[in-house]
Amino acid sequence: MCPVATLATAAIASIRLTLAELVRAHGDAYRRTHRLATVQATALRAIAACRTALLGGRRERCDHCGATRLTFNSCRNRHCPTCQSQASARWLEARRADLLPIPYFHVVFTLPHALNALAQGNPRVIYALLFRAAADTLLAFGRDARHLGGTIGVTAVLHTWGQTLTHHVHVHCLVTGGALSRDGTRWIRGRTSLLFPVKALSIVFRAKYLAGLHRAFAEGRLTFAAATARIATPQPVGMSAGGPARQLRILIVEDLPALAGMLAHMIQHRGHVVIAAGSGEEAVEWLERSSFDLVISDLGLGDGMNGWELAERVRSRWPGVRFGLATGWGATIDPLEARNRGVVSILAKPYTISDLLRFLEPSEQQEQGNEQSARSS
Repeated sequence: MCPVATLATAAIASIRLTLAELVRAHGDAYRRTHRLATVQATALRAIAACRTALLGGRRERCDHCGATRLTFNSCRNRHCPTCQSQASARWLEARRADLLPIPYFHVVFTLPHALNALAQGNPRVIYALLFRAAADTLLAFGRDARHLGGTIGVTAVLHTWGQTLTHHVHVHCLVTGGALSRDGTRWIRGRTSLLFPVKALSIVFRAKYLAGLHRAFAEGRLTFAAATARIATPQPVGMSAGGPARQLRILIVEDLPALAGMLAHMIQHRGHVVIAAGSGEEAVEWLERSSFDLVISDLGLGDGMNGWELAERVRSRWPGVRFGLATGWGATIDPLEARNRGVVSILAKPYTISDLLRFLEPSEQQEQGNEQSARSS
């Protein structure tokens, strides 16, 4: 046998143990003790048949020495590590071509295991929401002038299993260590040690994901069966004991993502649906396409519409929506002037959870009163 054929045969023989061999040896026992989704059962059958006579094959002949070798066809299932090795290599090479000569950071966003059953029944919705919440969180922090003040680049890859082969849904994000300026003319270099504060990232991501999950549930895009059937008509996500009798839809307007995330988290824990807008203009867009019971806006909102201007817009176009102003200048604002400009409540910074609950009480009581009046009539 010539050197070419010898090397080819040795390369194949060097593969000692494959997933296909494991599936062929233990797949039947695994299927008897585990409930598998259709896609999982299909993948196991394909992997077990991969490169066997079941899929047919071909006889290869070396054009140097005439040596022959029988090679069986591959399953080409996207879950088969043997078949996808070349595709993975091509994908990696294409991604390497996209890399810039700059530092990169590795950021991982993980869903809690409490959502595993929901993810199995609604993979498209749950996974798409994970990508969207992770990307929106990173982009918001990148646009924040306190961090970079520009547009970052993100490459995200979904993993649904952990190293121990347990269901562990998460996305790995490769994030540029800098950003393109708003006008697109210069590169803004980031810090080399830490791109964004991890705790703030987690708070904002959680708020965005829960808000998206609320919307998906309200729009009927989630299906419930088996283990998730009991939550088909649940209390709102985050509802705590002694929460309000009626859920409010609240619009938060805050140009600092970390602060918006913390505020949204506290309100969601009370049991309300929260949407966050990063500017007055974005808040108006939300108000035009959806209904809200309460708007909580920061006074200063960057270069665009400020809190006062937004309050006056809300008072003139949506008079039934209560408007609250969160500001560090609360002690200096005349309550009568605030009401004349459309602000019915002021949340003075810095505030505690107790301050926030007192701030929400008038809206909660008003909604409870409206509900009782509707029942009596």
